[in-house]
Amino acid sequence: MKRQGMGRASDRFEVLLNSLDTGGKIREGLAVVYWPRVVGEQVAAASRAEEVRDGVLMVRTKGAVWSQEISLMKHQLLPKLNRLCGRQVIKDIKFLATGLPADGGDPEPAGPTPAEIEQVQLTAEDMASLDADLAAVEALPDAEARPRLAAILQRQHRLRRWRLDHGWVLCEGCKTLHVGPEPLCTVCLAARHIP
Repeated sequence: MKRQGMGRASDRFEVLLNSLDTGGKIREGLAVVYWPRVVGEQVAAASRAEEVRDGVLMVRTKGAVWSQEISLMKHQLLPKLNRLCGRQVIKDIKFLATGLPADGGDPEPAGPTPAEIEQVQLTAEDMASLDADLAAVEALPDAEARPRLAAILQRQHRLRRWRLDHGWVLCEGCKTLHVGPEPLCTVCLAARHIP
């Protein structure tokens, strides 16, 4: 009986994901999260999946040798990633031999606490964007999911504003937020160097 309940919840989540314009982005985000599980401990220690752009998973590695070694496993990794994401969202994997931080940590600053997120004041532009997203949520057929999804969207908008207020930069190429002194994000910088 428990499995049936779980199945129905997962089915509702699947329908919800498919009904949202951002459903594909959520699935792409899952590919980044699942990277360590798919590649195993040793490869995960030498690489980090950073983001997905147009179906291409961008993976930073310790160096060129690691990029080459992992690329030889690409035909095995793609089906596993897509299976975990629930459908084929990753078409290719590009490896960036730019090195990893010496401490192995995340190059991006730590995020805000839940209390900090609650205190974020949205601008008029932020509110207009949030209102448009909330209107789309109201059109969803699943009445039970609407309040939860609305809360997630509010948090996402507040997190975006927090990032902008804390030095994150809007990429001049793709308009995503990133950390660093460059006007372009890692993916756009890499695209300049990939033939």
